[in-house]
Amino acid sequence: MYSVVLVDDNPIITEALVCSIGWHRFGFEVARIFDDGEEALEYIVEHEPDVVITDIRMPKMDGIELARRLKQLNLSVHVIVLSAYSDFSYAQSLIRYGGYGYLLKPLDEEELETMLGELARKLSPPNDESMANPPELSETIVERAKAYAKQHLHEPISLDDVAEGIHLSKNYFCNVFKAETGLTFWDYLTQIRIEKAKELLQTDMKTYEIAYTVGYENASYLSKVFKKAHGITPSEYRKKRFPQKKWE
Repeated sequence: MYSVVLVDDNPIITEALVCSIGWHRFGFEVARIFDDGEEALEYIVEHEPDVVITDIRMPKMDGIELARRLKQLNLSVHVIVLSAYSDFSYAQSLIRYGGYGYLLKPLDEEELETMLGELARKLSPPNDESMANPPELSETIVERAKAYAKQHLHEPISLDDVAEGIHLSKNYFCNVFKAETGLTFWDYLTQIRIEKAKELLQTDMKTYEIAYTVGYENASYLSKVFKKAHGITPSEYRKKRFPQKKWE
C-alpha cells in the first residue's frame, strides 16, 4: 500500500475524503491526518509518505509553503493541492515547487480518483527512476491537452470537454496552457485544424468534407478561419498551391 497524508484544517473535508474516496482500490491508504502544515511537515520528513493531499489555505503553514519546503528538502513526495480558489498564481507556485496536481473545491471525487490511478501507475515500477519522479506539471498538462485535441480533432470540442478529458478544472488548464505555450488553447486548436485542412486540400476531398473532418460545422466557417490565418480561402489555396491540377 502507498501511504497518503491528508492536511486540511476543516475536519469535515478530511472526513469526507477518508470516507468517499476508494483509496484501497488504487493501492493507497490514509496514514495520518493533520490540520496544519507545520505538524504535517514534521511527520512527512520523518516518515516520507508517497502522497500528500493538502488544502491551500491553513493556519501556520499553507499548502504552497508545505510544497516548497518538501521540494527544498528534496523529498520524493507527490503533492496534490486542493483549493477553493482558481487564482492561477497558486497553480504557478505549485508548478515551481514540483507539485503533482491542483484540484478545485468543491472536489470532484472522480477527478481525484483518476489522479490517484495515474499516481499508482507511476509508483508501481520501482526500478524506473523516471516513473518514480512526477513529471513537470505544466508540461504534462500541455501534452495531455494537445493529445486530447488531436484525438478529437474532428469533433466540435469545447473547453469543458478538454478539461474533463484531462481531469483538470477549465480555468487551471487554460492558464497553464497559455503560460507554457504562449497560445490560448483555441489558438492551438485552430492551428492544428488549419494544418490538417491544408494537408487534406492536397486530396480530392470536397471542401465541406474537409471542414467536417477538422471539426468545423460547414465549409463557410472553414473558409472564414482559413482566410484569417493565410489571407486566402481554401479554394484559392488549392489553385495557388497546385495550379497544375483541375479542381472542381
